[in-house]
Amino acid sequence: MEIDNPNVATGDDADKASYLIELQTQTALASQRAAAMPQKEQCKDGGTIVCCECFEPMNPARLKAIPTASSCVECLEAMGK
Repeated sequence: MEIDNPNVATGDDADKASYLIELQTQTALASQRAAAMPQKEQCKDGGTIVCCECFEPMNPARLKAIPTASSCVECLEAMGK
């Protein structure tokens, strides 16, 4: 297995295994933190989900990709996110 980290790439198998375990642990912790963060509630206009920034109807493709989205792509780009 190739490892991109130059500090580990030249190490022995134990170094590589230790690095991969640490990488997996950090990835799992980041995922747990993201899941635990409170989600911004979606805004609705009647039964239609709208962007909480511009109040335009959300693109169905965006909601399919991210069902909990509260802002449209255009507003996210304007906010620099």
